[in-house]
Amino acid sequence: MARRLSSTETDNVGITYYPTDTVHGLHINTLWGLVLDGWGLFNLVEGGVDHEILGIHQVRSGPHQTFWDVAFLAFGAAMHAGGWALQRTAPRPGAAKPAPS
Repeated sequence: MARRLSSTETDNVGITYYPTDTVHGLHINTLWGLVLDGWGLFNLVEGGVDHEILGIHQVRSGPHQTFWDVAFLAFGAAMHAGGWALQRTAPRPGAAKPAPS
């Protein structure tokens, strides 16, 4: 089954189908999964240390700044979880393929 990086059948940015059971599919899922995972971890660490512990700066100063800081941390956690899940969906070399139904 081919997967698509866009969520619609009409693709206006040039992203094409790629089979997830090929080396190219493995590289795409692993690459984007690790990019999201790393970006999310960076946001969690930077947000926790700079925003909460050291108080160097806030995401948005003023009223409701705690809400913005927590939303930034939640977004970082979501990117970390999504990236980890995406790179885990990449087929592993030597893994058994599912039987056709």
